[in-house]
Amino acid sequence: MILDKSYLALHTGSAEELADAFSAMVFKGKERSFPINPFDALTLLDIPFVFAKLRKLEGLLIADKDDSLPAMIAINSKRPIQRQRYTCAHEICHFIKDVGSYDPYSCTAGSKIYVERFAENFAAAFLMPRDEIIRQARIYEQKLYPDDILRIAEYFGTSYQACRIRIRQCIPKKLRDDYVYDSYKPAIRREELGFNDTSLYTMTLDSWTLAWPETAETHAAYVFKNNYIYNDARMEGIDIDEEEVATIVTDLRLKAQESIYCDGNHAALSEIAGHSLLYDYIFKICHQPSIDIYALLDLNRILFSCVPFPEYG
Repeated sequence: MILDKSYLALHTGSAEELADAFSAMVFKGKERSFPINPFDALTLLDIPFVFAKLRKLEGLLIADKDDSLPAMIAINSKRPIQRQRYTCAHEICHFIKDVGSYDPYSCTAGSKIYVERFAENFAAAFLMPRDEIIRQARIYEQKLYPDDILRIAEYFGTSYQACRIRIRQCIPKKLRDDYVYDSYKPAIRREELGFNDTSLYTMTLDSWTLAWPETAETHAAYVFKNNYIYNDARMEGIDIDEEEVATIVTDLRLKAQESIYCDGNHAALSEIAGHSLLYDYIFKICHQPSIDIYALLDLNRILFSCVPFPEYG
């Protein structure tokens, strides 16, 4: 899909307007079906995505201001699938609206920053379009009981709470007094009603396979590299967390020597970048029947290739 950012820029008056314009691009010539798969939109945009253990973040967008290098999105793997889908749509909003004007793209839950609230509202409007949320709510003739909202949430592939908020935005008269909902336990009730997330995981993994067609061995290598580099950096006294390591490694994975971490201006972070490149090289040569002692020269050169004055390395 060719993304017409100039056209989308005309529709940034509200998150709802932007979501409708983007949805028209995504579903052009196709019938819209629910639940909408936001990860399919990423594959249409040629944006790869990964799931990572982001301790403090919901999601992360890596993108260049001038779009000269490929973008990438990371989703917190520890969150429920409904939240991951929301985060995916949230990061899409940053990509189509904020690249070049807002930095960083590290997204925490509950942020009150305007661009973050805009992206959250975009995600709600994209996954639960106003016309469809009204149509689903009107299936129920009376005001909605909690179970009704839960069923509507299942239809859209969102959480109960997100669906309830969206209904309040679009058709508030369908809601009862808050006390009716306050003691409701959606997770327990989902299990009692026999709801599960199989279809949501299936569509997500199908999209992920298109975005990252890698083998299990390659994936294991990336996981090992991230963990090893993080722990080694901590042992060397570098104050860094897992999210920062993942950001550096992913940026290098997409941009190689064009990464900002290879320009020699990032001190300790440059050493981590060199460590990442070092393991890329090790993964390439580790299947050789033997490795001679001169390979140590190459390993040392690569390890210090991103620090200031790498020739001395």
